[in-house]
Amino acid sequence: MSGNFTGILLETDVIVQHLTVDKSTGSDLEFLMTKYTCFTTVINSSEIYFGCKKQEEKEIADKLLRSLKVLGINSRYSLDVFSARDRVENIRNALIFVLAEKNSLPVVTYEVDKFNNIKTGVFTPDELRG
Repeated sequence: MSGNFTGILLETDVIVQHLTVDKSTGSDLEFLMTKYTCFTTVINSSEIYFGCKKQEEKEIADKLLRSLKVLGINSRYSLDVFSARDRVENIRNALIFVLAEKNSLPVVTYEVDKFNNIKTGVFTPDELRG
């Protein structure tokens, strides 16, 4: 395992993997939740809800997101977007970047290139398995 931390910030792709994986094999999120306090952001949770097409999908998302700590966006965070804008490709990633750094959380994603320059670190789930 890399780093010395107890909390992690989950990107949407890790949450989606949990929702779509064959339940008999288990998900990366299930493993991560046994080792870390798992956070996500209001941006990520909104992406999950936006992808729901049926009420039953929304109910599954509700259940899952209640098991995570969802970070909101404080208006002061917008002041730091300027410093993140050259390190990520869009406003969405800049906001997540700022949320992770302000809360001292490494980002966990399958697409580590999106957050390469983050001070708190970026990891794939496999890297955290050790």
